[in-house]
Amino acid sequence: MIAAAEVLSEHLAGNDLTSLGGEFGEVIANELGAFPESRSDCSRAVNEAAKDAFTQYRHHRLEEFQGEKAIVCTCFFVSEETLLNAIRENDLTDVRQVSAVYRAGSGCGACRMLIQDLIDTAHDR
Repeated sequence: MIAAAEVLSEHLAGNDLTSLGGEFGEVIANELGAFPESRSDCSRAVNEAAKDAFTQYRHHRLEEFQGEKAIVCTCFFVSEETLLNAIRENDLTDVRQVSAVYRAGSGCGACRMLIQDLIDTAHDR
């Protein structure tokens, strides 16, 4: 289990959340090889612990914004107000441009349509 945790921690260090994906068992298996059947729970436990940690972090970040501003991008916790200001101040006309500035829309992608609506609203289209 220690070896699996070490491999995963090295993989996580210095990477963006968007590039990590959510399944780490493959990363561990690629580095350490297949675990014996009697030890397969070690890799699974490390994988689940990492996923749980990211879930707890995301919930914590969401709680910080409750009651404040409307969040458009829940992957990176970017508010509608922040995006509208960025679109207007930087004359952004494309979702990719918004993603380059605030990463909004570069995670799961569920907010891309909302971001496009904000772009259209900011530019009165």
